[in-house]
Amino acid sequence: VTSLSIKDESDEEDSDEDVNQEKKIKHKIVPELSRLTLLHGKKFHNFEESILQEHSHMHSISENKSHKILKSDKMIKLWRQYNVSHMTRTYPKGTRINSDNYNPLFAWALGCQMVALNMQSHDVANVLNDGRFRMNGGCGYVRKPDWLLNQHANNFSGDAMNVKIRILGGCCLPKPKGRKAGEVIDPFVTVTLHDVKVSGDGNNDDNLASLGQDITVETTHKTSCVNDNGFCPAWNETKGKEFTVLNPDIAIFHFNVKDADMVSSADNIADAAVPVAALKKGFRNIQLHD
Repeated sequence: VTSLSIKDESDEEDSDEDVNQEKKIKHKIVPELSRLTLLHGKKFHNFEESILQEHSHMHSISENKSHKILKSDKMIKLWRQYNVSHMTRTYPKGTRINSDNYNPLFAWALGCQMVALNMQSHDVANVLNDGRFRMNGGCGYVRKPDWLLNQHANNFSGDAMNVKIRILGGCCLPKPKGRKAGEVIDPFVTVTLHDVKVSGDGNNDDNLASLGQDITVETTHKTSCVNDNGFCPAWNETKGKEFTVLNPDIAIFHFNVKDADMVSSADNIADAAVPVAALKKGFRNIQLHD
C-alpha cells in the first residue's frame, strides 16, 4: 500500500503564515497561570463600563488617578457602587521616592478592598493600617460597614458623634530609637483623629463629600510635657479634648508618644492606632508599638 501526500504551494504559504502569527503572539502572563487566576486585572476607563464587567475583573488605580476621581461627585458614587461587586487595588504614586505614603482612609471610605502601601516606612499611614487590621482578632480581614456592602444603600447615613479623650498616664516608656543609655525622656502625647468628610444634611445621595485631596480631615490634641520621667509619667488631664467624629465607621484615632527636645525636633517613642468603631467607654489601657 502506498500513501501519497499532496501539498501545493498555497498550503505551504498558509503554513508559513500560521507559524509567523504564532511567533508574533506574546503572552504577558503564562496561559497556564492565567487559567488558574481568579481575579483578572483590567485597565480602567470609566466606572459605567466597569460595573458591567465580570465580577472577577478588577482595577488597580494609582494615587494620582484616585485624586482625579475624587474631584467628581458622580465618580465617587460610581466607584463605591463598583466596589460592592468588584475589587479595587489602590497604590502609591511612583514619585514617592522616599517610600512615604498617601492617607489610606479615603480608599477605605470608598470600599476599596486592597489599599497598598509602602510597608518599609514607619509613617502615619502604616500606623493607621496596622490599627485597622488589628480589629477582628488581627486575622488580616476586616468586614466593611453595611453601607459599603449594599448596592442600594452604599452611602454613609449615620450620625456624627462626639468622643472625649483624657490622657491620664503611661508606664515603662522606652528611649527613642531603641537606645539603652542617655538622658531620661521628657514624654508628651499627641492624639490625632483621622476622619473623612461627610455632608451635613445626611439626606443627599453623596454623603461622602467630594473635595479632591481634602476628603480626609485631621484634628489633633497635644498634652503637656512631663520632664525626666519615662517610667511612670502622669498627665492627669481633667478637660482633655472632645473630638467630633464625622464617620465613625472609617475614623481612626492615632496616639503618638514623643520625647521633647529643646534643640531639635521631638523623637518618636511609640504609636498606637485605634478605630473609632473599636473604642469603648471608661478607663482604658492602650498598648503602644515602636
